[in-house]
Amino acid sequence: MTKSDQNKLRLLIGLLIVLSVTIYFGYRMNKPANPAVVQAQDQKASPVAAAPSEAKLRLDLLDKGQPDGNLGKRNLFVYPPVRPPDPPPVRPQPIPPPQPPITQTPVQTPVRPPLPPPMPLKYLGFAYVEPNSRALIATIKDDSLGKFFYPVEGDVWIGRYRIARITDKMVEVEDLEFNRRQTLPLVKDQ
Repeated sequence: MTKSDQNKLRLLIGLLIVLSVTIYFGYRMNKPANPAVVQAQDQKASPVAAAPSEAKLRLDLLDKGQPDGNLGKRNLFVYPPVRPPDPPPVRPQPIPPPQPPITQTPVQTPVRPPLPPPMPLKYLGFAYVEPNSRALIATIKDDSLGKFFYPVEGDVWIGRYRIARITDKMVEVEDLEFNRRQTLPLVKDQ
């Protein structure tokens, strides 16, 4: 490119820049005005009745009392305490009709159920389940059946007597029918 061509190109670019700036400012000058802005500037303070469809502020309903000292100090992220419900209204009780006089009846003492019979069991002896263990096996005689049985703790005899605890001096037996416990001591001689 020759020097005269470069000068023509520079002139063309300069003219394009001037043209674009002129168009930009011309458009801004001829742009229609914003009606909301124009109304806000021209508006006078005059009471205008609101149309029925327009929203209206009712300042007369606002509380015009003095603000309290806690204004702006409440935590918005904490719920206020729940107010307990109002108690139900108290209704007057109707007056009952007069009753005939009550005759006194003799007070009867409650009848106790009869005591269950004693357990017909005797603790005759014990043995260790294994030579070096602490678990005991008992020898118990049922006098009502004339039979012996050899329970460990937790065993049940004839569906009625459960062995609760065994020691070398006594056996604690629970009567499942009457829901009671009895301690059987070790019988030394027969």
